Amino acid sequence: MDLVDTIKKTLVPIHREGYPFIAAFAAVTLFLGYFSSILFWVCLIATAWCVYFFRDPERVT
Repeated sequence: MDLVDTIKKTLVPIHREGYPFIAAFAAVTLFLGYFSSILFWVCLIATAWCVYFFRDPERVT
């Protein structure tokens, strides 16, 4: 098994409708990070939460 297969199995895909929200969070993070490093870290955590919220794991029923 190579590294690429391992990474693909580990990372969960993002739901398609979540991309605009993730992009907005990332843009705000970069914008506010330009002015303050504390705001950058707070917004980076919010962006990570947004990515986590819109993940689309394989459902097992």
